[in-house]
Amino acid sequence: MWQMKCVFWHAIRYGTLYTVIAVLSVLLYSCREKSNPTLPKVLPRLSYPPKATAIGTSYAVVRWYEQHSGDGPICAYAIDRRRLDKNNPSWLTAVFVSEQSGSQSREELVFNMTGLESDTGYQVSVRPILCDGARVSELGEGPTLSLTTLSIVLPTLMEAPQSTNLSSTHVSIRWTNQHQGDGPICGYGINIKKNDDKDRDDDDSDPWRSVGYVSVESELLYDVGHLEANTTYQVAVSPINCISARESPREPILQFTTKPVTIPVVVLPRLSHPPNVKSIGTSYAVVQWQEQHTGDGPICAYAIDRRSLGEDVPSWLSVGFVSEQSGSLSKEELVFNITGLEPETDYQVSVRPILCDGARASKLGEGPILYLTTPSIEVVTTEPLITEPQKTEPKRVPISEASFCTKPKCTVVVILLILGYYLTMREE
Repeated sequence: MWQMKCVFWHAIRYGTLYTVIAVLSVLLYSCREKSNPTLPKVLPRLSYPPKATAIGTSYAVVRWYEQHSGDGPICAYAIDRRRLDKNNPSWLTAVFVSEQSGSQSREELVFNMTGLESDTGYQVSVRPILCDGARVSELGEGPTLSLTTLSIVLPTLMEAPQSTNLSSTHVSIRWTNQHQGDGPICGYGINIKKNDDKDRDDDDSDPWRSVGYVSVESELLYDVGHLEANTTYQVAVSPINCISARESPREPILQFTTKPVTIPVVVLPRLSHPPNVKSIGTSYAVVQWQEQHTGDGPICAYAIDRRSLGEDVPSWLSVGFVSEQSGSLSKEELVFNITGLEPETDYQVSVRPILCDGARASKLGEGPILYLTTPSIEVVTTEPLITEPQKTEPKRVPISEASFCTKPKCTVVVILLILGYYLTMREE
């Protein structure tokens, strides 16, 4: 009985000793691990790959669970991406997302990746980051998400532009900012072409020409000039997508026809009455006329034409101009002297009103005609007068009226007589 009790107490003592040793060993190992930070850890890794909840032409919304394998604690997540269309795609860290404090297991985190290119394939990886920051996984490690961005639907106007101020050489185009397709819109391109054959679509048809650009901050109006008269054109206003480098479709189309050039019909002026002769000589003729005329105006001058009827092929010759008198009254007469005529010759005289623009004038000789004939030169012949010589008797002058000399002559004679008498007496 006593031996059985000894065995029992020995078993209890040695069991307690072994238990204490085991506990101390565990505590010692734990303390050694904490004091040695270089011990290898298992880097964290997402338990499930991320997924895309929304994809556009330039963005992708990525979502993932906070569940991961490996060590902790986790303080942030790194989002990496790379393009798949490059020959040697390399990973690029887009951003870091902080761990949400007090987050529950299986809670989801979301990140919107922007700056992507349209119609392009990408791979996305989410890496958990340890709080010590010294040990991280390499870029792209972990479960990956593959996605492709959407193609850009190039924008077009909802309604065709409208034309205003249409003339023979230019047109003004207006439109609204309402469009369909992807944005954002940076501006509008103005394109024009001749509608030589709307059913033709070959190399011989007139190509589209870019004639201008309007920014979104400006008034949506553009003036197109240097057009041809009476010609049909097509105009398209293309919204420009800020992201895509491709040109938007040229639709919807505005079609218009420029106005023809209208040349005003001018009725050239013409005297209402023919001129008349005021005076005429062997080498001149003074003609006069009234300022009344038919046709358009205003009149700035009158051209005087004449031609000789004695020539075989008579031709008109302009011999002068008379300016319109400022402030002249209706029916006032103007006068011009035609010189250089030949005597005893038949002439025709025409007076043409001249428009002030000077570009349109009647032909020489058009208008009412004045006929005149210069007089011949008269030769005057005179016969000499034969008269008999007349006998003349000497005229008798009364003594009272006779005088030997005039007063000056007598004075000289008296002086000479006195001088002669003085010289004679001196010699004696």
